[in-house]
Amino acid sequence: MSAANRSAGYLDFLLNADTGLYGNRPGNRWRLSRRKFLERFVWIQDKMTRKIVPFRLNEAQRLQEAAIVRMERRGVPVRVATLKARQHGTSTHIGGVALHFMVTNRHARALLMGHKKDSAGVIHGRMRDMIGYLRRKDGKNWNLVLESDNRKEIEVGHPIRSVVLVDSAEGPDYRGDTLGFFHAIEPGDWPNAIAKANAVFQVVPPSAGTYIFIEGT
Repeated sequence: MSAANRSAGYLDFLLNADTGLYGNRPGNRWRLSRRKFLERFVWIQDKMTRKIVPFRLNEAQRLQEAAIVRMERRGVPVRVATLKARQHGTSTHIGGVALHFMVTNRHARALLMGHKKDSAGVIHGRMRDMIGYLRRKDGKNWNLVLESDNRKEIEVGHPIRSVVLVDSAEGPDYRGDTLGFFHAIEPGDWPNAIAKANAVFQVVPPSAGTYIFIEGT
């Protein structure tokens, strides 16, 4: 068994939404909420000090998380449009939601889309760092080895096999794909924004357990 499979297999054993020891599902006495997952396992780089610190949700992030949880509990698709102010950590929190979606569901597919190729590169770096900074309760790095990692996609190994696609609005519209998570970043700056958004929205089923975030300044 490869290193990617071993690390992903243990993560799946702990966190899989349906079968994991800490799976966030009704009736599981050991369930771990997404917020607890983020604050227990995820570390991020502080923008001011550049140090790697535990992810602690600020007030704006907690409000956004609460809005998402309300939709999840109602059993409706999560759809969030955020007109954000800068430095509130909106993008970081949505990245954390994407990471949680990625590691708690098998064969999940997520798309993070910026307005230009350089912004897509920043998004990829942020997600890659968030995965790289995953740490266990004892503070040791999780060392989640990836099945693939390039500028277009990040894939977790077997048995999770979830994929995060990272692209710009200048790229394809992903017709024919099926996504469970879509994050549109600065869509007001996209070329042919309405046509592009409509095309991508159609590949995210309108069902519970799917997520669309639209984020712009």
